[in-house]
Amino acid sequence: MNKITLTLITAVGVLAAACKGMDAVDFAHLADEQPIKTIVPVNPNNGFITFKAGNATVNIDLAQGLRSADVRPRTLDIAGTAKNGGNPKFTFHAEESIIGFVQGVNIGNNNATYPADYIEYTDASGVVYSSRYVNDDPFYVYFSSIAYIQGGTLNGSFSGKLQSATGAQLNVKEGVFSVVFSN
Repeated sequence: MNKITLTLITAVGVLAAACKGMDAVDFAHLADEQPIKTIVPVNPNNGFITFKAGNATVNIDLAQGLRSADVRPRTLDIAGTAKNGGNPKFTFHAEESIIGFVQGVNIGNNNATYPADYIEYTDASGVVYSSRYVNDDPFYVYFSSIAYIQGGTLNGSFSGKLQSATGAQLNVKEGVFSVVFSN
């Protein structure tokens, strides 16, 4: 084998690993999954999440970033609630890709990425909308800046479609967040 062929085979292997097994996703298991765990912030450090859900503006007043203690895969969560700790609630969960948690990352979330990457929003009346139920266009979360350390900040934006377990759809736009990693 020559160097060019070997380089091409290596590049294809790295690319396949980066896709995190997307072609082998078993969609049939999604109906049997347990409900997504909503993370409730303990120490929000003045973080916020704001967005438009349909035509209504939603402000999440208590928000924080959480990092995993695991080495592989490292995870990242953005979580927030209303001031009283109740609804509305917002959770974004992501497992680190081969690129890492870095400035400029744009993470797509839909049923093909669940449970590694997902969004969950519980509105004021208690209806849960999730990227878990979205079959097509991903819900995107973009990191404009990140310091993945305790006390570091994570800023970004998000938008996309979410869906309830009963099929009700919700368009989310103009989402922005700024959180501090509490751990």
